[in-house]
Amino acid sequence: MEIPGGLQRPAVYLHGFGASSSPYFADVAVHPAVAGSRSHLIDMLGFGISDRPTTFGYALEDHADYGP
Repeated sequence: MEIPGGLQRPAVYLHGFGASSSPYFADVAVHPAVAGSRSHLIDMLGFGISDRPTTFGYALEDHADYGP
């Protein structure tokens, strides 16, 4: 998910294993301290609103080794 903002460097939020970014970081990304900043809330493959391929193993090692 992208939260639009100004031209400064965007903030990138990545959740921990077994979660998704939106529930954890949506409030942080719109906090007044970072108002106007562009934010990217990233979900790891198969979590949150990302695709869930059936050929992916979903172990921690699979995520670490993944490359398009």
